[in-house]
Amino acid sequence: MAQLGAVVAVASSFFCASLFSAVHKIEEGHIGVYYSGGVMIYFDRIEVVNFLVPNAVYDIVKNYTADYDKALIFNKIHHELNQFCSVHTLQEVYIELFDQIDENLKLALQQDLTSMAPGLVIQAVRVTKPNIPEAIRRNYELMESEKTKLLIAAQKQKVVEKEAETERKKALIEAEKVAQVAEITYGQKVMEKETEK
Repeated sequence: MAQLGAVVAVASSFFCASLFSAVHKIEEGHIGVYYSGGVMIYFDRIEVVNFLVPNAVYDIVKNYTADYDKALIFNKIHHELNQFCSVHTLQEVYIELFDQIDENLKLALQQDLTSMAPGLVIQAVRVTKPNIPEAIRRNYELMESEKTKLLIAAQKQKVVEKEAETERKKALIEAEKVAQVAEITYGQKVMEKETEK
């Protein structure tokens, strides 16, 4: 009977050692969330890399089973992404704030884990660019194209304005030169008339 206890102890220690000795990489795929505009977008891949601090393995496995990552991480990813996307526009989610999504997700997950499962640490989170509905993507590309045309037109207008300003300055300089020549010529004629008298 004592041998059975020893075997169980050795087996459980190997099991626990394998839990914390490896860094776990959780891949979640095809998560759909709504952004503040009300249309669903999909994230094809989300990776969460986590590890267990050795002295926390027993408590976490005891409380959440060996599938602790599903209960503590998987189930929260969708909720946290939904929270982020629901208060931002598509422009913000897709472009302006995209580089912050993974860090925000990591912080939100870690904040919950710190209170629920101390010793489980989120090392990194990687989120792929979301897939947006085809009609919105086409409209978005069209909008970007129009925005580019508008920027080009604005630049052309600036060039035309600069050219017109340059021409105006040239004309002003030429007029000043003609006025100076006329003044000198007039001064010479006045002197000639005075000398003739």
